[in-house]
Amino acid sequence: MDLHVVSVFATQPRRVRIMFASALAVGAYNPALYSITSLDAVSSSPSIRAVYGIAGQSSGVELVLSSELAPGGAYTVTAVGVPAANGDTTPGGTAVNMRYGVPTKAPANSEILVSNNDAILFGIDIVWAGQDFEEGVDGDLADQGGIANAESALSQRLLGSPLPYAPGYSPNSREFVDSNDATPLGARLKQQALRDARVKSVTVTAQADDSTSTTFLVTPVFVGNRSAQPISITVDS
Repeated sequence: MDLHVVSVFATQPRRVRIMFASALAVGAYNPALYSITSLDAVSSSPSIRAVYGIAGQSSGVELVLSSELAPGGAYTVTAVGVPAANGDTTPGGTAVNMRYGVPTKAPANSEILVSNNDAILFGIDIVWAGQDFEEGVDGDLADQGGIANAESALSQRLLGSPLPYAPGYSPNSREFVDSNDATPLGARLKQQALRDARVKSVTVTAQADDSTSTTFLVTPVFVGNRSAQPISITVDS
């Protein structure tokens, strides 16, 4: 049987989320199964650095890209032989076109119910898709709650830029681009993560990808001892 793609959209300048029709097998998190190709002259084609799972979403993956998507850029996302838990796989080289910040297909109405306790602990907010707020299948603004909302907010804080009305928001990672020493950024990332009241503790690890870049993995633990997927920040040094 074939495993079909439900939607493809960017969640961050270096993040692309793919939602499938069925729960995925462990082998679906192999970066070699995915690629993204630019369809115009706006930008180059980024490579896939890593593939992460999505908290509470067994049928989706999030691709970590080597470079930022260009605003308004058109891309083709390809998934080759991605396995589902039930034995299905994507047929051939399944390719879906997307434009940065605009979902190529309306996401399936498979929202996770959020308990009252999770809504109180982690809040409920509308979903930011990278360039605009995301719409639900009914045309209204989509929202998310619970642990997924806390993860999204923390990702925005760590990956975003300082705000005019809140200059202390964001670790301002761009300060370390071409600095030849990005290691102090780890302390900033930890400090920023702990500024979110929902974060109980955080671990930051750094890995030199090659001589030109360093990738930091920020792994938070939220209140209630709720663990989360690591957040990846890559800095060209």
